[in-house]
Amino acid sequence: MLLMLMVAVSFDYRVKQKMPELRLVSIGLIGLIAAWIPISFYFRVRRRVLTPLRDLRQKLQRACTDQPGRLRAPLVKDEIGELVVSYNQLAAELWTEREECRRYERERMLQSNLIALGLQADGLVHSAEKSLAEHGDKVDSGTRDAIQRDIDALKEALATGEKSAIEPKLEALTQSSMKLGEAMYKAQQ
Repeated sequence: MLLMLMVAVSFDYRVKQKMPELRLVSIGLIGLIAAWIPISFYFRVRRRVLTPLRDLRQKLQRACTDQPGRLRAPLVKDEIGELVVSYNQLAAELWTEREECRRYERERMLQSNLIALGLQADGLVHSAEKSLAEHGDKVDSGTRDAIQRDIDALKEALATGEKSAIEPKLEALTQSSMKLGEAMYKAQQ
C-alpha cells in the first residue's frame, strides 16, 4: 500500500516540487518497516520457541535434582509443543516410579529388619535350649520352667512373624537366659 502511494505521488506533476521531502518520508517509512520486521520476528520466535526451550531446560535441571515439575501447556502444536507434552508425560512417569521405588525400599528395609530379628531370636532359642539341656539341673525348677515358657512364647511369636510380638519375648528370654548363665557361673566357682 505504501508502495502504491509512492508510485502515485511520483507520477503526480504537481508534487514534483515536493519530491525530496516525500522521498525522505518514504525512506523513513521503509526504514521503520525494515526495523519492525526483525523485531516482531524476534518476539514471535521468543514466545513460541525460546520460552518453551528455556522452560524445558529448567524443568530438566529440576528433574535431575529429584523435583520434577510440569511445563506450561504448549502454545502451538508443533515439534516443540510435542516435546513439552512428551516431557510432561516423562516427568509424571518418573515421579510415580520414584515413589514406587521409595515404597519398595521401605518395605524391603522392614522385611530385612524382621528377618534379622528372626535370626537373632532363632539363635537365642537354640542357645537357650542347648544351655537348658546341658545345665538345667544347676538351677531350680521355677527358673527352668520360666526359661522353657519364654522359649515357647518366643517360638510362638516367631510363628506370627510380627516384630511387635517378637521383641518383648526376645527380651524376656534374654533375661531368663542370663539367670541360667548366672547359675552356671556360680556352679563353676
